[in-house]
Amino acid sequence: MVIDEKIVMSVIVLLIILLPVSVFADFGPKPTLSILIKNSKDEACFVTLACDPDTENPDPDKMYLYTDGNIYAYLYKDPSYIATSYVKSNDYFDMKIDSIGYYNITGLGIPYAFNLVLQYESGEVVVSDLGTNDKFYGLVLFDAESGSVKNITALDKEYYMFYYKTIIDILLCVVVTLVVEILISLPFRIKPLRVLVLANIATQILLHTVIFATYHIFSFLFIFVFLICEIMIWVIEYLIYKKFAKSLSGKSIGLYVFIANLVSMLLSFLSVLIV
Repeated sequence: MVIDEKIVMSVIVLLIILLPVSVFADFGPKPTLSILIKNSKDEACFVTLACDPDTENPDPDKMYLYTDGNIYAYLYKDPSYIATSYVKSNDYFDMKIDSIGYYNITGLGIPYAFNLVLQYESGEVVVSDLGTNDKFYGLVLFDAESGSVKNITALDKEYYMFYYKTIIDILLCVVVTLVVEILISLPFRIKPLRVLVLANIATQILLHTVIFATYHIFSFLFIFVFLICEIMIWVIEYLIYKKFAKSLSGKSIGLYVFIANLVSMLLSFLSVLIV
């Protein structure tokens, strides 16, 4: 069965209307540096990048230029201010988490080589060793005791600790989608069932891997990227079922693929809106 092009276009237009994407003059992906801080004290702390001595003070009323040899950083004159504004407890797998954005004390972007400067609410200051980052979205581990800075990769356990919520969400989405599409397949009597199960697991892993890998880059066009991925999955599943499965009820496999993926896609959008 060939799905009516007008139906597909109507669904896409409806989703675009219901789920608008805001557009700003300065939009698009921006590099960031996420920081996991281990071995820190049970105090609130403020983390910033070391800067040049002639860098403009971002808040002259509250901040001063800290100097330690050739390390310069703007820190708080009254460190107790940190207690009301920044992270205190080690609530992220016994670590603190912070991030430095595109607009920061060094200007625009994240420098390739950098020193981190940490200020506790008690006033104590910790300066990191020289760290490097060549990734658009950097992730580093800062040891507040030794001062070491290490890049975190997919080979490190901290990588999965940082993204554990995302990984759990992906697994839940795969399970929910599989259950929904199996239930929808019952009236169509798609056989063999293992083809349906394996095809759904494979395409859902593919979908979420692509989204996970590209979300930061295309976050401002996420809905359109998601729709493109979903359409690709519709085609892939249709080709798999057409070759390896059949509908014992005589109903079109193409109709099943369209209904099942449309329902699971709408459920995905709904879960995003609720969360």
